[in-house]
Amino acid sequence: MGRFARAAAVLTIVVSLSSCLGRELPVPQAPPAGTPAVTSCGGPPGSVPLLDPNGAGCVPIGRLSMWTCEGTGAAPFARHTVDGRPHRYLGGRFAVPVPEPPASAEPIGSTGDIEVFADPADARWLWVRRDGATARWLALPDQAPDDPPDAFFIGDSITDGASVFFPAALPGWVTGFDAVPGRGSVSGVTPAAVQAPLGHDAVVVELGTNDRDLEGFRANAQAILASLAGVPLVLWQTVKGPPELVLQQDVNRVIRDLVRTYPNVSIVDWADRVKDDELTSDGVHPNAEHLDLMVTLVAPQLDEWLAAARQPPSVERCATSVSSASVD
Repeated sequence: MGRFARAAAVLTIVVSLSSCLGRELPVPQAPPAGTPAVTSCGGPPGSVPLLDPNGAGCVPIGRLSMWTCEGTGAAPFARHTVDGRPHRYLGGRFAVPVPEPPASAEPIGSTGDIEVFADPADARWLWVRRDGATARWLALPDQAPDDPPDAFFIGDSITDGASVFFPAALPGWVTGFDAVPGRGSVSGVTPAAVQAPLGHDAVVVELGTNDRDLEGFRANAQAILASLAGVPLVLWQTVKGPPELVLQQDVNRVIRDLVRTYPNVSIVDWADRVKDDELTSDGVHPNAEHLDLMVTLVAPQLDEWLAAARQPPSVERCATSVSSASVD
């Protein structure tokens, strides 16, 4: 066989292999001056192709994957395999903003406007930075919740008033309540410690509205979150009151500061999502037309978390995985 014939045969074999693999081999392109090199990493519909931060090309989807399926309206979803075990995370409204990834974080993947960081010593942690803004994503449990799932609520009069609406809004869930009108955070410390070892899938905390001592609230909230560190999901609802209660802005700041230090905790953002005309004249309690206001915020978040927690870790298809178009 002549030299040109042999070359043609080799080219034919390469093209045939590419066809059998069902994809074209990526061809690096020289980037314009002053811009980072980008490799085309393909993947299943809805997946976000990620590059190895050390320049080793595309990150294998079995090691790190992010899913942002269009049109689902749910939280984005990520999987990071560590020591052969897949760990899963939720972004979107389950993510908690942080100033920067901590010093312990290492970059594990990136694309044009997204950087992903993990803690090599603790697989429960994942941070995603997009356009300079960083958030800690919520760690999903390694084991799916049993049926029926269980949620316990610790709160004050807002939880007390909403409690009668939760069973209908959460069909299939077992719900329990410890809600006392006028309760401050100090009287939530003991219920949290009592409920922590009882095997709840989720605990919702709605405290802080009645606190007037900021440092006392911080200490109490820290104790509550420490007790609940082993619960698969903890949701803390922010507080809202009339403008003259400026302390509540500081209470919400403490909530956000503390929540981001626990990988199993997220926020129900009552302060940002509740409108003034949905509250009574005291600026705190839902009015007669919106007595189920807390339910409309909390129940969808619990259901979305449950669907994601039950998603098999080896299956990330846009038709079934819990994900969306946003990774903020």
